[in-house]
Amino acid sequence: MPIVAGIVFLIQLCFAYHALKTGRPYWWIFIIMGFPMMGCVLYYFIEVFPSSRESVKAEKAVRAVAKAWDPERTLREKVADLESCGSVENRVALAKSCMSHRMYADAATLYRSCLNGVYEKDPGRTS
Repeated sequence: MPIVAGIVFLIQLCFAYHALKTGRPYWWIFIIMGFPMMGCVLYYFIEVFPSSRESVKAEKAVRAVAKAWDPERTLREKVADLESCGSVENRVALAKSCMSHRMYADAATLYRSCLNGVYEKDPGRTS
């Protein structure tokens, strides 16, 4: 048991040293040393993890899982955006989402509806 306590204390010292060297607030040292394992876990997930490369990978994995769980979520969000504001940008965004869901006829209709009024001869909207 003393070996485990020594290892935990060494881990705490490493986290406290990291907090000092990276300019984190001093109260992190009290949390790290006051709550042996939970303080280190909190410090890692609140201060270190969000700015790490693993955070970006985890966000991509979460997005992939969310997309696999509900693949039509983005399409519903774009429809809701278009219903709240019928701007050309929202129509183009919905058309792109329709293209990614292989709804080509709906996308073509949306693109054609963008070529009205001021945007009728807009070279950026014809492609």
